Amino acid sequence: MCPPIKTLVTALSIAKSRLPPDQAQAYEKRLANPDKHIDYLSEMLPISRVDSKTPVSYGVQAYSPGNHDIDWKIAPPGERIILLEVKNRMNDLVELIDSGQIPSHEVSSLFRSTEKKFLPTNPDERLQGVWVYTEVRQEINELHEAFQKLDREKIHFIILGYHENDDETYILTRRPEDQDYLKEVFKIVHKNRFTFNRAIVQSAIEI
Repeated sequence: MCPPIKTLVTALSIAKSRLPPDQAQAYEKRLANPDKHIDYLSEMLPISRVDSKTPVSYGVQAYSPGNHDIDWKIAPPGERIILLEVKNRMNDLVELIDSGQIPSHEVSSLFRSTEKKFLPTNPDERLQGVWVYTEVRQEINELHEAFQKLDREKIHFIILGYHENDDETYILTRRPEDQDYLKEVFKIVHKNRFTFNRAIVQSAIEI
């Protein structure tokens, strides 16, 4: 299942306008990989929401242990840097289509391979987190539990969004003030449409 054509247009536009020419060309070549096509498209989408005057860097290593790349460094002038890893998680949607039932996956799989990308840091100095594109609602209690199990010194926030890339997202942060900052930088709002309560749904089914 593929995102709309406008998602491709958005991704290519961001690559052309925000990346150095060599990075933009390399990115366009990676898009040709059918196994990773949607993953690479997803990487560009959050930056379409950032003010065009805000400096951004793609594929940064300076803030990561070893040779890991972090997808984005976003540096609003005079404000905290945001380090952002972007993940595409379409497996939930495939599972839902195949089974016709509520997905029963491990919510923690949304964030696999993310903690190792980041160094521990003070969120007052640098804010670090993950933006996950998933086309299926997540169980709210399991989502919060999975977030709490992540290393709080490495992962300060998570954002859930759909590939339609409107301003509605689900935002989890360690501190309320960080949610306000993310809303301002990405021009997003927090909505509950990305989650559901499994107990309530099961009760309704039984009735």
